Amino acid sequence: MTPPLDCGIPWGYFDGASQDHPPLCGIGIFLHLSHSHVMHIHYVQCRSSNNSAKSIALRTLLSITSLKGIKTL
Repeated sequence: MTPPLDCGIPWGYFDGASQDHPPLCGIGIFLHLSHSHVMHIHYVQCRSSNNSAKSIALRTLLSITSLKGIKTL
């Protein structure tokens, strides 16, 4: 059983994927800062692998949290 989420701590979800050859990739990010502040980010970046797309998504999520001064995620 999954424990309940602590909504007092910001949390995020990220993913990236690619398809075809040359691979076209995209990322998606969901960042929950509070009940009234949620961010959805998505974009497509051309010519990257699946692993690169996931890495880009993670780095983007961490960059956003850093810019917002979030120390716990």
